[in-house]
Amino acid sequence: MPSCPVQTSLQFRLFKLRTKLCSCSLDFIYFAMANSFNIGILVLVIGGTTWVIEAQVLTLPQLDPDEWWGPAELQGDTNTTIRPFRIQFTQKMIKDLKSRLRNRRDLTPPLEGIGFEYGFNTQQVDPWVKYWTEEYDFKEREKFFNQFPHYKTNIQGLDIHFIRVKPKGAARPGLGPIQMAVIFKNLMARLGYDKFYVQGGDWGSVICKAMATIFQKEVLGFHTNLMSAVNSCSEIKVLVGAITASQQLTLNQTQRNVFTDYIEETGYFHLQATKPDTLGVSLSDSPVGLLTYILEKFSAGIRLDNRFRPDGGLYDRFSEEQLIDNLMVYWSTSCITTSMRIYAEAFSTAHRALRIDDLPTPVPIWNLVAKNELLNQPPNLMKFPNLLGGTVLDGGHFLAFELPQPFSADVFKAVKAFRAFHEARTEL
Repeated sequence: MPSCPVQTSLQFRLFKLRTKLCSCSLDFIYFAMANSFNIGILVLVIGGTTWVIEAQVLTLPQLDPDEWWGPAELQGDTNTTIRPFRIQFTQKMIKDLKSRLRNRRDLTPPLEGIGFEYGFNTQQVDPWVKYWTEEYDFKEREKFFNQFPHYKTNIQGLDIHFIRVKPKGAARPGLGPIQMAVIFKNLMARLGYDKFYVQGGDWGSVICKAMATIFQKEVLGFHTNLMSAVNSCSEIKVLVGAITASQQLTLNQTQRNVFTDYIEETGYFHLQATKPDTLGVSLSDSPVGLLTYILEKFSAGIRLDNRFRPDGGLYDRFSEEQLIDNLMVYWSTSCITTSMRIYAEAFSTAHRALRIDDLPTPVPIWNLVAKNELLNQPPNLMKFPNLLGGTVLDGGHFLAFELPQPFSADVFKAVKAFRAFHEARTEL
């Protein structure tokens, strides 16, 4: 079981009343606490529709550290050693990939004067396909991937592929970010570390935040470049902001743009959270489909203004080789479907019921903010009493990929602050 004390916090449950009390746009906000029942009620009336938020006491979820995620018939009969692993781009795979790239159907041309507003500009497909088929050096890039020591080990029924670089001195549903936090804690233990620091962006941030909440004695510090939470406060903020923005209510233009951009750029969230396997068929079968889907996300992730550029701004931060490297990770391993299932698991009713983001953690936190990150949320929505500091960099969602040197420097800066934090507490 998690080696940390049981902690409590408030859970907020949002639901809509069937009746409409009045017809004005933003009528009133009412809050009442019933201390004897540990329940609070917040009532918002927006656009004549009444929303009720009910607060309840939460406790830290108790997770099974040995929960099995692999095929049932293999339980108790797996190789738990740490095994070296090499990336291989076989000739058979390369031949098949090039054939698919060269024999694609004709694409629908874009509308006149359009950049990436409707998605990937199909006039940009041919240059990328030409590079991937004729210029991308598969054998050289295979060596590039294998310059780092790769390993595999079976934890809780799953083969976990990881890279371990020392500094010089799924078969069943339900595997969401919280369960992944248990797996990665077990991985660190197998590598011989009882205490460690964690760093995460994107889904890594969600997993590391869960680790910092559940394993408070083991995690010495959490550095994140995506401060986000799926909890009552954040959901209410997005809900109210989206409603008011869509109805052109009290928000100024800048605020309205933030919420409308959020709505426009997160449609893939809903698709991957509801039908990842259907989408996965298309992206696993068509390399051109995979290319346009992922590179369009890179375009908007670097900077939203790239939507209005014919080339999507893809050449500003990355080389063609770097972006195709990223595609090869998905294509050579055929893992795009399983990579998208985390959306379905994270937004499932069972996973959301754990309410991990409504629980506090005393683990020290460092927040690295990317100026162009759409999904970043303010720290006051988090349960982080020991937020030690932060840094701002002129980058986007893929910050570690965009700006690796200042990114890594900030990680070491954070670790120094974490050590000072623990030393001060030890002295007390």
